[in-house]
Amino acid sequence: SAVLNAPSPTSSSSINFEFTLYGVPIPRVEEFSYLGIPFKKKGLDGGAIVENRLSGALKTMSLLTSIGVHRNGFSLLFCARIYKTFIRPKIEYGLAIARLTAPQIRKLETAQNRLVSKFVGSTHTTVAKHITCIPSMAHRYNTLVSQYVLRTRHLPDDSLVILLRDSLRYTRLTAGLMHNPLYL
Repeated sequence: SAVLNAPSPTSSSSINFEFTLYGVPIPRVEEFSYLGIPFKKKGLDGGAIVENRLSGALKTMSLLTSIGVHRNGFSLLFCARIYKTFIRPKIEYGLAIARLTAPQIRKLETAQNRLVSKFVGSTHTTVAKHITCIPSMAHRYNTLVSQYVLRTRHLPDDSLVILLRDSLRYTRLTAGLMHNPLYL
């Protein structure tokens, strides 16, 4: 556990106390990773999510390629299924709740092309992605966000996401994610 956005112990605020959990002080930090999702002072860090996800996916794909997951070892369709089952989820983890910029989405697309090129054996991946039904990362991002927004409609009224959505004037769910082109 850690506390983000806490006033520093040396600040001039009149309320100056230490946060504890079961008598143990909770550290005050500027950045924190929770379940592999990096948080900063202003919330989720989309750039760090992209960087963290891509490094792990590249390592895993390199390992799979070394044991024969490429067009000389298996069929193109089987390699694509392995990619969609084991590698793409590593990239997609946390994207549904992140607000990514266009350059970050382009970076994901470039990384996906690099990963697909490992099992295709060529840098020309457009046809292979089309044949094996691997959509662009922009489309996957929009799909994940849309699924997230749709799932929130069926949550109980006392769930944390619903309570936050209803009690805050501005939330990422209502203001940002619901403007997703695929969702609309």
